[in-house]
Amino acid sequence: MKKFHVFFAFLHFCLKCFEYCSFKAIFKDKKHSVIDQKKCSGCCGCMSICPEKAISFHWSSGSDDVQKKVAQYASAVTKGKKALYFNFLINITRDCDCFHTKEPKLTEDIGILISQDPVAIDQASWDMTKDILGRIYPDIDPEIQLRDAERLGMGELRYKLKEAD
Repeated sequence: MKKFHVFFAFLHFCLKCFEYCSFKAIFKDKKHSVIDQKKCSGCCGCMSICPEKAISFHWSSGSDDVQKKVAQYASAVTKGKKALYFNFLINITRDCDCFHTKEPKLTEDIGILISQDPVAIDQASWDMTKDILGRIYPDIDPEIQLRDAERLGMGELRYKLKEAD
């Protein structure tokens, strides 16, 4: 069973969420759209594209648990593979860039980070943005995810910045 509940407060029945969902988790009846939580991946894509902001998620799992799961999933996907990681610290907004909304920037662009170590690049990105994002989300400690990723052997929290030539 999923660890979240979905609530709808429809202002009009546009069906953009139904068309968007690649998991086929949303079905429609005569008066409502309903999310089948057994099929729902929890990606929140439907929430991000809803023009009426009619969909909201109420998570019963805490931020710490979610962050540890993100580190575990990332570790499983990347284990034994070589990769180059890019973090674009540009157009930084309040919410996730996966949402389909246009939001004001919180700060000037910082730049692009590149690393073979996903933990180090994420730690550096956090260190460069925590003064801004930490004020917005004071109850969330993103370093839980970073420490767990290091513990899982994905990389190191320590990093050294080098300017591009």
